[in-house]
Amino acid sequence: MTTEEKVNYWLCLANESLDDAKALLENKQLLFAGFACHLAVEKALKAAIQNKNVTPPKMHDLGKLAKEAGLFEKLSEEQVLFLGILMPLQIEGRYASYKDNIAMSLNNERTMEIYEKAKEMIKWVQAKLVK
Repeated sequence: MTTEEKVNYWLCLANESLDDAKALLENKQLLFAGFACHLAVEKALKAAIQNKNVTPPKMHDLGKLAKEAGLFEKLSEEQVLFLGILMPLQIEGRYASYKDNIAMSLNNERTMEIYEKAKEMIKWVQAKLVK
């Protein structure tokens, strides 16, 4: 598989996770919608790493992935804060013992905002990819 094919693979996965987030949001499964938003951004960042012809690391830390992709310094303050909002969603989404804490902080409006920002972040990452 070429680097371009690998990048497209990650971008396809990112968009699939974003579609999953939307479906989960529509079904009022807010915690897992947030988790899917994290996954979508994570996969877009992994596409950016792959775009450098480097195999993305098996990690979920969005800040570290953005640094590895060479994008962290290019993020706006709002985008950095957004990555911080997403991080707890992946931890609580993976580990049931934490889920009640984060689920209480989510409502439909907040989760929709997270979804929209995730969609914007993915578009931003795609725009940064060197063709």
